[in-house]
Amino acid sequence: MCCLTALLSYQNGVRIGVVCGVAVTAIAFTLDPYIVHPFHIKLIVSVATLIIVSVVSGDQFGRIGAVAPAARAATQPARAARGLDTPARGTRAVEPRRSMSVEVEPESNMEQDTISRFLREIRDQIGGDEIVLWRYLRDSDELIAISSAASANPKLTFETNPPLESLVHWAVQQQLPTTNYDTEPSFFLTAAVGKDGHFQGGIGVYAEDRESIQRDRAKVFLPRYAARLALLLDMLNDGKVTRRYRGKADKVAVAAQKIQNSQNLDSLGAAICESALDVSSGTRCAFVRWDQAKGKGTVANVSQLHTIPPGFAVAADSIVAKALHADQRIAVRESYRKSDMSIFGAGEPSRKIGSIAIVRLQLDEELLGYICVEGDEESQLTSVEGELLSMLAPVASAALKNVEQLQEVTAKSNHDMLTGLANRRQFEERLRQHLAEHGRTHLPVSLILLDIDMFKTVNDVYGHQGGDEVLRAVAEVAQKTVREIDLCARYGGEELAILLPTTPLAGAAKLAERLRQEVSRLRVAAPTGGGPITVTASFGVASYTESVKAGDLLFPAADKALYQAKNSGRNCVRQAMSRNALKRDAS
Repeated sequence: MCCLTALLSYQNGVRIGVVCGVAVTAIAFTLDPYIVHPFHIKLIVSVATLIIVSVVSGDQFGRIGAVAPAARAATQPARAARGLDTPARGTRAVEPRRSMSVEVEPESNMEQDTISRFLREIRDQIGGDEIVLWRYLRDSDELIAISSAASANPKLTFETNPPLESLVHWAVQQQLPTTNYDTEPSFFLTAAVGKDGHFQGGIGVYAEDRESIQRDRAKVFLPRYAARLALLLDMLNDGKVTRRYRGKADKVAVAAQKIQNSQNLDSLGAAICESALDVSSGTRCAFVRWDQAKGKGTVANVSQLHTIPPGFAVAADSIVAKALHADQRIAVRESYRKSDMSIFGAGEPSRKIGSIAIVRLQLDEELLGYICVEGDEESQLTSVEGELLSMLAPVASAALKNVEQLQEVTAKSNHDMLTGLANRRQFEERLRQHLAEHGRTHLPVSLILLDIDMFKTVNDVYGHQGGDEVLRAVAEVAQKTVREIDLCARYGGEELAILLPTTPLAGAAKLAERLRQEVSRLRVAAPTGGGPITVTASFGVASYTESVKAGDLLFPAADKALYQAKNSGRNCVRQAMSRNALKRDAS
């Protein structure tokens, strides 16, 4: 009887347990076969049984039954990534957030890995301790962290002012990048991801130490990465919807990751061609860069076995040019037939073409280029494959623009703003590379130091504007005189450094003399009017290993030779004496 009471209590909780306990005790009391038991003993035992069974069993089992759903909910799979579990706006806490598990999204593991790799790429490019991606739930006004990429620091607190959740909400709702106060020791920057599309949410980069991250760089590039991420997420969603072409859609995600991993224009163009063939059944592919200012296109990259050479100029009357001018985002010809029009232009190599697909690469109304995929057979390229290529195009467009801007920023950081030559930092980096290569190739490395004569006098007479014009003129002559593999840099002030790999001492001295003559012929217009400014320069030349036995002695040897040229009346070339000559003099 007690077992029956406990079972009912387990199912229905305390109240049903009490009723069952009373009923069972009453039956046991009236049907007791042992009449010999005193009445008061049976009463005490019955009451004790009622209390123990009803209260203890019913309460305990009833409580377990109430907790079980929550416990089962807690066992739902959670992604082992670190991120921020942000509550709804009405329940936000001001306390600092700490890293915790990120909710699993319904995407496949491959898609989750694609998103995670993309976040890691952002963190590597921008810096910071952690990058977090949130999904915005419009109905409940919630933000759910779905993926993150963290540094090795396991004790992040995510303490910001205003609170982090408020910053993300503002960025998502206003579609504006948002950051915490400059007075805070930490740095948090967030930007909206997606708008009125398949995905809407935000991305944020957090640095516990404000000084550990390049904030200006983050403010420029995080919104651009957010735009790329929105395209990637929508593309992954489209891949899930298009179940009939699931295999191809998965290839689009893989191809997009391949494109995003490219860090320079040449590797990006090659990745675009390779990825276009991965998601289609095309035979070959060409990637064409479009010059918006000139209104011309040039073949930048081609796939293997393509007959069109890189650098081929696209004619205005070609098929691809017509497709562009028609403002078609994608043009697919499933049955291409021979016509008077060429694909790229007159003079292109002949080849068998059965079908072609042309996809525009465009970002914010700016035409960046296009992808042209060719098939040997009729109907080899279908309209469905054209749609897959069009899914790839936005990611390629965003990556192309991003790489262009990254290279522009890098070029500015490695070049002198006045002369356009390499700066001192790039010169020292290239010098270390060439000296390291010498250990493998044993080829000479020579150095020319050029110093403009009487430059202070030029500044005093013609002002700094006149000095700048002289510097630019000398730099232009030096850049035109050296080879493509040489490096001409502005080392500092009026001093230029010319690095000559694979050039012996005699060859470097000959080049310095030719450059000296070219500089002495310069006539620079004076900004204050009057006659032109005449220019001369002095040169010091040294070579490793002819002049010095150690690479770190190359620059001091060339500098010493330059000092000798200055003391010899200027406008001349002096070279560090070769080690063989020193031995002969010593003997």
